[in-house]
Amino acid sequence: FPAIEFFPQSEWRYGMDAAQKSAPNTFKVIESPMPENPFIVESAPVRIEVPLRALPQWESEWKPIPEIPPLDIKQMPKNPATLPGEIGLQSVGKTSVATLVPYGCTHLRLTTLPVVAAGKPPGKSS
Repeated sequence: FPAIEFFPQSEWRYGMDAAQKSAPNTFKVIESPMPENPFIVESAPVRIEVPLRALPQWESEWKPIPEIPPLDIKQMPKNPATLPGEIGLQSVGKTSVATLVPYGCTHLRLTTLPVVAAGKPPGKSS
């Protein structure tokens, strides 16, 4: 929808710690009764609280193009949040708890979380 742009109002650059694969008890599932409208974030019937690691160097690739030529697909903007490359994964920040809500409850959504190594820079082996 080229006439409307949405931008995140909060931090979105997070990854999941690799150690969580063997520690499912770090996820907290919160269920509540089904509301009249389940697509409002404040009344989402299911939430998952999960510790995530900040990825402060993960940058969006999307750059606005003032006017896209109607038939020039090559100039279409890139995916706004492709997975972080080596630069985006070099600086892994502290862990904080995030609340995940169902896909339809938000205008913007991050549907894939990169996996980052616990306590060491990604890509390095011990």
